[in-house]
Amino acid sequence: MKKHTNMKIMVRWVPGHMGIKGNKAADGRAKEAARGEITICRPIPATLQKKLPQSVSKLHQGHSAVLKAEATTRWRNSPRCAQMNEIDPSLPSKKYSALIAGLLRRHAPLQKLLHKIGKVETPTCPACHEAPETVAHYIIHCPAFNHPRLALAFELGDNAKSLTVLFTNAKSLQPLFQYIHRTKRFSEQLGIMVLPPLEEIREKNEEQRKGKKPGV
Repeated sequence: MKKHTNMKIMVRWVPGHMGIKGNKAADGRAKEAARGEITICRPIPATLQKKLPQSVSKLHQGHSAVLKAEATTRWRNSPRCAQMNEIDPSLPSKKYSALIAGLLRRHAPLQKLLHKIGKVETPTCPACHEAPETVAHYIIHCPAFNHPRLALAFELGDNAKSLTVLFTNAKSLQPLFQYIHRTKRFSEQLGIMVLPPLEEIREKNEEQRKGKKPGV
């Protein structure tokens, strides 16, 4: 452009192939040819008779799909699946599993972390305004959540004060999700967790323990 200052450039809109007669048929024939499914009258020159290179992106997608299906199958066959179905039947769910993983690794979207990465102005807990909002503060110490914490302590006893037990013990996950649901702390990021009444959960657990089908 610097060398040819008098050059004039015209930009013209060119329609895509959508709606063009024969485009879909041509696309289908091209795919058939790529798969070697077309018999032609005249032979292809020897220099062109070779397999098309495989798409690396397509291979990655296929491999990921296989891994995802295998992970889902393993989850459905695991003993924890029945327990977690009472909370979130869509599990393995990315948003809830990511939240638990974030809390466990201290990377949940709480004020102290958000302040550290420059997303908020202060690390102070927005619920009590008394201390930096860490994972331990949110679950164990925050006075603003004393009421939902009582229900957590009722279910787990002293284990409700142990982050290790809360995040690694299968029996603690249900009460922990109940606590998170009642505090509504992550409702903006994850939405409100719709859980069945605690009495209904206990009834189902008791029926399963006795070998009965829930609701029978």
